[in-house]
Amino acid sequence: MRMMKADWMSKPVKVHGWAITAHGWEYYFLDNKKSDTRFAYVVGYENEMGDVSMSEISPYIRSITFDDADLMHIAPAPDCVWVD
Repeated sequence: MRMMKADWMSKPVKVHGWAITAHGWEYYFLDNKKSDTRFAYVVGYENEMGDVSMSEISPYIRSITFDDADLMHIAPAPDCVWVD
């Protein structure tokens, strides 16, 4: 888990995982639930936070990690910084 912050955020958010799809969209998973629906910060045509269906994006995922060591090598979302 890493902590990510942006100027528009009132406080840092916990990032528990990350994925990138074939379309180039990035998903920063902000919860550690193991259900089909996860809460994420999505970087795509528009950047937004919301619920994501893992079953919908799974066919398009090119890389995904929930490993803390791997997250150390992932860049933060655009206009965000790691604060841990």
